[in-house]
Amino acid sequence: MNAKMSLLYLLYTTFMLMLIAFFLKFVLHIDIVPEETQEFVIHVCNTRILDSIDEATKTLDETYSNISVYLIDTSESKNEIIRLYHDVTNAPVCSEANRYFNSLADCFELYEQELSNIQSAISLYEENYNACLDLISRIPLFSTFRDNKYNEFIDRFETEYQTICEKKQKYLEDKEELYSLYLDAKQTADELFEEYYPLMCHIVYAEAGICPFMEQCYVANTIENRIKHKEYPNTIHGVIYDSGQYEPVMTGSINMTPSKAVKENMELYLRGKVETEMPDNVVFQALFEQGHGKWKVTPLGHYFCYY
Repeated sequence: MNAKMSLLYLLYTTFMLMLIAFFLKFVLHIDIVPEETQEFVIHVCNTRILDSIDEATKTLDETYSNISVYLIDTSESKNEIIRLYHDVTNAPVCSEANRYFNSLADCFELYEQELSNIQSAISLYEENYNACLDLISRIPLFSTFRDNKYNEFIDRFETEYQTICEKKQKYLEDKEELYSLYLDAKQTADELFEEYYPLMCHIVYAEAGICPFMEQCYVANTIENRIKHKEYPNTIHGVIYDSGQYEPVMTGSINMTPSKAVKENMELYLRGKVETEMPDNVVFQALFEQGHGKWKVTPLGHYFCYY
């Protein structure tokens, strides 16, 4: 008889003997094995199982701690995404809305990574939870220790496991909600970009087409500052075509085709990727000083002045 068959025979014989012992003890109430011998057999059988259970429960504790930390992280990310969503949808101008959306997109990416960590941790927790139950089920049926160990495990981990399941459902619901906010914020930022981009390219090209990159962004920034200012119209079309404000509108040069460089520069600016550090009350840009003092004068003689 080969080794494999011998092992199968041994396992089958052991199982049948345990089944007979169980039937005699718990059905006919006959002990065929002395109590001392039973306890010795139980001890030998349980030693390795108990070591495995202890290792699995230790992993459960560690995993639960990790899940708790991840949940705190996702809660903070969730609050930040909601705050940035309101910033995007309430932004008065295109570059601000897109700048907030850029931050929201980064935050949402981090949030998705945190959710991935939670999902992995919860899967590990569920795996070890079920592994513990499986190990406990391997304790011989005729051992009173089996029920004790099962009850001890349930008392310690059942509530925790139910909490994990509830949190798993909650974070999946949160993800769906936050993804909806992400898409809504993206749509807001995109719609503002589509509204601003053509007009901004035309006016900046007509006003500062030969100027360096940042100077073109300054011109765009003063236009957005006017949109935010109570003394000017609150749309880009209203500001640019406001009576007597922009010479290219009066001369018709605003209708010239913008250069590729201006288009690229305005895309960067309106997508919120340029920090000009210009104060909100700088609303004048011309080749002379006006308003209430200059904020900056460029090497090409462009004055950017306060209201």
